[in-house]
Amino acid sequence: LFTTSYYYMRMQFTRITPFRNILGRSGPRSCLPCAFATNVDTTRVGSSVENCTLKTWTKFGSNTLFAPVYTPFKSENGDDVNYDIIPSQASYLHSQGFNALFICGTNGESYSCTLTERKLILEEWVRTSEVSSGDMRIITNISCHSLHESVELAKHASSLNADVAVAYMPPGFFKPVGDEAVASLLATIGQNVPSTGVFFYYLPGMSGVSCNTANVLRKANQLSPNIVGAKFTDSELGDMHEAISDGFDVMVGNGDELLLSSLVLGASGGFSVPGMMGGLEPLLKVRDCFHKGDFEEAAEWQAQAAKQFRFLKSQPLGFMSSGKALAGQVTGISMGPVRPPLQAISSQKELTELAASFEKIMERKAI
Repeated sequence: LFTTSYYYMRMQFTRITPFRNILGRSGPRSCLPCAFATNVDTTRVGSSVENCTLKTWTKFGSNTLFAPVYTPFKSENGDDVNYDIIPSQASYLHSQGFNALFICGTNGESYSCTLTERKLILEEWVRTSEVSSGDMRIITNISCHSLHESVELAKHASSLNADVAVAYMPPGFFKPVGDEAVASLLATIGQNVPSTGVFFYYLPGMSGVSCNTANVLRKANQLSPNIVGAKFTDSELGDMHEAISDGFDVMVGNGDELLLSSLVLGASGGFSVPGMMGGLEPLLKVRDCFHKGDFEEAAEWQAQAAKQFRFLKSQPLGFMSSGKALAGQVTGISMGPVRPPLQAISSQKELTELAASFEKIMERKAI
């Protein structure tokens, strides 16, 4: 239930000084002035940069709800991507209340897809009417173990002449050590796509790379000022708040558990996994109650959203396998299986029981 901690966070949030970006310019919280070279095409981090290509960055804003979309596969083994399903996914997600998309992220099984598949997946999403009309914005994950491959995906995204930002997570096998090393990698991406907004994809629970997000963003932005923000998936909200206070565009990755706390601290919305299978109502209510100033009701809805996500995490095969199978069952849009090394739910009986249990979890009496 609601506690005084929400009042405390709200009080602290109102004390945040007016936005100033790290270059020292004052401006509205809705956009970031950028100053970076138009002709950088090197995989080395260079010196300071001056001329603008991306004049401003329009922040996503507190109304934003991201769908971390599943990549649909054909056949029992997931041998081929089912590109034909993507327009139906876009239509369904938009109808549920999502207004932004995260392509080829964790739920999108990016590391299980080839570079060619990841390019074609993004192109298909960009062609959907929901994206081409501007109703849904896109961030696409370009992270690879190879920096050169990450740059290749970033350049491809930048070439599409669409409202697409890119997100980069440092590699989790050979790991960078220290904030400066992480910032150097992030800045390399930015310098190779100077007309594109670049986000730091901070997910230490998966990458194994822990750092200070605010410090990384500041250092990277000094080298490539199209570094505009972060997808922050961690519980260290003080770190997130510091980055927001510096003017960066930060959204919370684990919105099903932390959207309300993050909105209080100035985040640009968040992500929902259960929302992709009919469970977005709690976060829609959190967002609406937050804007009305009804923090007690917002906290109750946040508890419901967390309950839904924790149900998925509690499944034997994890939230990825259970969530993707459940999304296909609930929406009627066949997502196909997860790819190895993930294990797919094998029986229809098991899936039917999972759907029935999730439906009970979603039941909630009006406040």
